[in-house]
Amino acid sequence: MSVSTSNSVYRYCAPWQIYSFAWSRRADQKYRLAIGSLIDQYRNVIRIVKFDEEKKKINPVLEFRHNYPCTAMQFLPDRSNRQRDLIATAGDYLRLHEIFEDEAVATICKLDSEQHCDYAAPLTSLDWNPVAKQIIGCGSIDTTVCIWDIQRSELLYQLIAHDHEVFDLSFSSSHQNLFVTASYDGTARLFDLRRLKNSTIIYEQPEPSKEPLLRCEWCPTRSHYVAVTHLRSPKVSILDLRVTDNPVIELIGHSEPSKEPLLRCEWCPTRSHYVAVTHLRSPKVSILDLRVTDNPVIELIGHSGPINSISWSNFFLGHIATGGEDKSVMLWKVGEEKSSRLSKTKISVSLFGDDDEEDADEKDEEEDAKLEGAFEKALPLPTHSDTFLTLRYGDSASGAADEKDEKEEEGWRERRGRTRGGEERREDWGPITSLKWAHNEVNWLGVVVDDYLELLCI
Repeated sequence: MSVSTSNSVYRYCAPWQIYSFAWSRRADQKYRLAIGSLIDQYRNVIRIVKFDEEKKKINPVLEFRHNYPCTAMQFLPDRSNRQRDLIATAGDYLRLHEIFEDEAVATICKLDSEQHCDYAAPLTSLDWNPVAKQIIGCGSIDTTVCIWDIQRSELLYQLIAHDHEVFDLSFSSSHQNLFVTASYDGTARLFDLRRLKNSTIIYEQPEPSKEPLLRCEWCPTRSHYVAVTHLRSPKVSILDLRVTDNPVIELIGHSEPSKEPLLRCEWCPTRSHYVAVTHLRSPKVSILDLRVTDNPVIELIGHSGPINSISWSNFFLGHIATGGEDKSVMLWKVGEEKSSRLSKTKISVSLFGDDDEEDADEKDEEEDAKLEGAFEKALPLPTHSDTFLTLRYGDSASGAADEKDEKEEEGWRERRGRTRGGEERREDWGPITSLKWAHNEVNWLGVVVDDYLELLCI
């Protein structure tokens, strides 16, 4: 396909390496992001940047100190614009900051669960309750989980959740009292805020291996599914909270035998039975189907090096972005688009079929019934996997593109601005470290490369 002139890339160069970033969730701030620094000193910062629609430029708006690098950050998950404009950050402590109409920012509280201790255990994870938005949960290397009420700046609960480090915490997308945790002790546990004296072990690694669990992610569309990934295993365990004895299914993320552990795992936000995973040192992304136990239903093959980040689009049905060590960002089309904006894009694989959206709920119920019994027959594995857009950084990856891809890529390069200070485009790009689609219904993708933040308007 030919890249439309409406497609654009906007670049912002930070004075330090970017370690983390997050999109705003407010409807009136859909072009605003927060970026965190990686400085090898006790003087890291968080910077708020915003895309100026008139000047077509990313501008810094606000900045505040964060001491240690920010390991996790989230804006308040609210699109109504009626609540306070808040952002939570995690590092040595959980901090809450309020933004006042992009003119000032204030750290309104530092939430410290060890107020009488000189040592603060680093936080490994942070999750904002999407239903009860005054609740935030944090996991730590000291085996504890802390639940905070940010309206009162009060520690509601501090519990010893596991026998070893807590690596991840995830709130349910539909039940305000439920959250799950994953730990180095090899267990995933379900907690209820109304009954925290007890927890339910929903998954436990068998002895004697007791392999650590790395991540847990609640399905955004089905409140009874949780995906759990392992620290040293190539499989992902899908847990059905209605049946806690065993995983409903364990999926292997490679079509050929591999012992490489999973690096990333992400649910498709529009179809609950699809999960995208990528493995350590693997150049492929595997799309797994809960109804198919043998192999991935599709493998996205195009990168020439390991993949560092994957992100499903919340707006365009079946669109997924990948970025890797080969300095490439690839956008894949794996289903029917939700909007006609991308009607001219190249469809590489029809994964979701031609079902109407109004029939989705009825079909999902039928699929649940099938999962409780026998699984559906395996779908055929496609023999090809193409991207509808590839954006390459630097010279090392350009040799892998054909003549047509190079012309499309050059079109994108011409729409990039110059670097900070009027310098020419740089060629010594590092790997793609992170990418995320915007939360609001806009076709924007944020990409982090070294000290650069680039916004891609697809």
